[in-house]
Order: sequence, then structure tokens, then C-alpha cells
Amino acid sequence: MTRQYLLPIFCVTVAIGCSEANDRMAPEDGDTTGDESSSSTSTASTTSTTTPSTTASTSTTTSSSTTTSEDESSSGGQDESSTGEVACTGQCVAVPLGWNGPVVIGRATEGDASCEDDAYTDPTITGNIGLQAPAFTCGCNCSVAEQGTCNPVSSLHVHDDPQCEDPPQTLAINQGCTNVANQGAGYFRWSIGTTGGACEAMPFMFEQPLEYDESLVACATDTVAEGTCDGDDACVVAPTSDAPMCWWQEGDVECPAELGGSREVIYTEPAIDTRGCSSCECGEPDVTCEAPGVVLLTANNTCDVNVPYPIGASPGECVPASGVQSVIWQVLGEPDTSCAAAAPAEPTGDAQAQGAVTVCCAG
Repeated sequence: MTRQYLLPIFCVTVAIGCSEANDRMAPEDGDTTGDESSSSTSTASTTSTTTPSTTASTSTTTSSSTTTSEDESSSGGQDESSTGEVACTGQCVAVPLGWNGPVVIGRATEGDASCEDDAYTDPTITGNIGLQAPAFTCGCNCSVAEQGTCNPVSSLHVHDDPQCEDPPQTLAINQGCTNVANQGAGYFRWSIGTTGGACEAMPFMFEQPLEYDESLVACATDTVAEGTCDGDDACVVAPTSDAPMCWWQEGDVECPAELGGSREVIYTEPAIDTRGCSSCECGEPDVTCEAPGVVLLTANNTCDVNVPYPIGASPGECVPASGVQSVIWQVLGEPDTSCAAAAPAEPTGDAQAQGAVTVCCAG
């Protein structure tokens, strides 16, 4: 009987001893070194044996996500990239070096041009193109500054030619009766002399106004476009109309070749106008004597008009006569002075547009 009860007691004792041994091996509060090492070893073993496929899958997903972000970043600024850049909300354009803008041009053939584009409403440059400067109409009037007089001594010309066209013999005759030597037969013509007279030049001109073909205005915008563009392009506000985007620079200069559009030179200041007329000159005064009467050629030396009957001659008339011995001249006549321009007035000068600003537009 004694042996039958010893075996169960031994087993109980061993069990109790194992439990106490385990209790002594358990860590106290705050002492985790042994367990962390054990747990780490256990976890590493578990990861290496239970999750290889899961880790590979995660790695693949991450790589795919990174590739997508890079694609979005290189799409030209259409979407927000991983760097935080935002696509241009307006229009990306290349800015020519040294030029100002952008602007949009407004035009008018009558009146002043205005800004028509809804986005570009600030009139930055106003002026005109196509200066027209017609020459003035010039003239010259020559007025009589001093009236001439009829001389009291006239000239009697004696010719051999029936037309009085040969060189004559000239005799001086006074107002009243003048005795002359017997002239025999011949052809007689007489003229009255004049003295004095003066002319004054009076130029005149009709001015012609300056005109321009068109009025132009370069319109800027106060609105700022947001976002970025590729390379060196600038993000600017896009026009609401079909008008091209333009750039400007002071002076009359050539356009940048890369724009490839139209070129206008706007003149922003008043033109320098030197148009006028030259001076004019008058010729010598032309003095004539009106109604001086006639010369009576008599065949006696006493100016007797009865024996024989005298021959009359008007000024410049060529008349035949013979035996002339005296001449009667009674009426002196009234002087008449006229003036004519010897050098007429001519248009001078021109007009030069000022304040050039060159505007070049994209093609």
C-alpha cells in the first residue's frame, strides 16, 4: 500500500515544482529586456515565414503611386504637382526680351480709338498712324504801292518801214505845239512816256489741316493670371476677343522675329509742322497813260490846223505822212499802274510725326 500512494504524490510535487519554476522565470514589472528579445525573435521569425507576399504587394503599389505623381507633375502644369505648382489660369506666352506688355490694340478711322477687349481695358498708349500733311496752297498778289505818272514829254518815231518795225528816228515832243524839221515823206508812230510807280508783294496761303489714317490705342490689363508655365514662358491674362497679343517698345524699331505678326508705329505726340509758303516778288510796275488823245501832224511850223488839214495818230498807231513840220499834242492822259508777280510763292516745309512707339503683335 505504501508504494501505491507514493507515485501520485511524486507527480504532484513535480507539477508544483514546475509551476514555481515558471513563476520565478516570469519578468517583474518594468523588466522587458528578455521578453522584447524573445518577442523580436519570434516576430522576425513570423514575418519571414508568413508575410512575404504581402510585402511585395505593398512595394508594388507604392511604386505605382509614385509613377502616377511624376506623370501628373510633367503634364505641363495642367494639375497641381507634388511640388505645389499650379497650372496657368490664363495663357502661357514667350516674352520678347526688352519689350513691354502684353497689350491689345484698339482702332478707329473716325474719332478716338477705345479699348474693346473685356480683359484689356487700360489705355496705356494712345496715338495715331499714317500722318497726312498736304502742302499749303500758295499765291501772290502784287498791289500798287505807288501810282505812276504820264510824262509831259512824248516821243515821235519816224520810220521808213510801212509797218513801223524798222529802227526809227525819235523826236521829243512837248505838250502843246512842237516845231520839228521838215521830215519829208515817211511813216510816223508816237508813244507817251511814264515815270514812277511801285509794287508791293502780298503773299497768301490756304492752310491744310494735318490728318491721320487711324487712331490707335494699346490696352493693358490690371488682372493678374495665376499659375506657372513651362520654361521661361509667362502666365498672362488671355484676351476675350480675337485680337492678337502684342508687345511695345519706345521708338521706331524692328519687331522680334519670333513674334511673326503685324507691326505698327504709333505716334503719341503732336507732329512738328513746318509747312508754309515762300515769299514772292513783284516785277517792275507797268504804267500806261489812258486817253492821251491824238497827235496832229501838220505841214506847217505854226501848228495851224486849217492849212492843210492835219493827220491824226493814236498812241502806237503807224500812219504815213509827208512834209510834217509841227506836232500838236494837247491831252496828257491819266496814268494807270499795274503790278504782276515775277516770282510766285511756292509751298515749303513738311510735317514730322513725333513720339514713336513700336507695337509688335504675335502672328
